[in-house]
Amino acid sequence: MEVARHERLMAKGAVRLDLDHYLEVLVREPGAFRGSTALEQAVQRADFPLA
Repeated sequence: MEVARHERLMAKGAVRLDLDHYLEVLVREPGAFRGSTALEQAVQRADFPLA
């Protein structure tokens, strides 16, 4: 059974957050998403367009 798969980050101390991991929290607290590191990273990768 595979639990997770992700690309290896080469930079020391690098962190990559996945928006899918925040879905439960967003249902309860939608305002918590604004200004989050996960959202910022997704926008930079063009995974989540701000429209």
